[in-house]
Amino acid sequence: MVDPNNPISTGDLPAYYMQVPSDNEEMGLSAGSLFLPKTRADLVDGLEDKINQTIPNTVLTSLKWQDSQGTNYTLSVDPTTGQLKLIKEAN
Repeated sequence: MVDPNNPISTGDLPAYYMQVPSDNEEMGLSAGSLFLPKTRADLVDGLEDKINQTIPNTVLTSLKWQDSQGTNYTLSVDPTTGQLKLIKEAN
């Protein structure tokens, strides 16, 4: 079950909790408990516009990240062979 005192929503897209009106053994829900309904993304009005405004339509040439130990990595695709290249960068 979800904790309404610890909301999962961020920004301007809130999460809407639903309350179970009566016991539902089939779904494993008891009366009065809270849950977050799930649906397909294409059924949420305004979601496509929000995603298009938030995530730029950009071609990525590489991805860079850092592991929990502080080591940096770069993942890219070799344009000649099409093979993935993972490079561990010196600290």
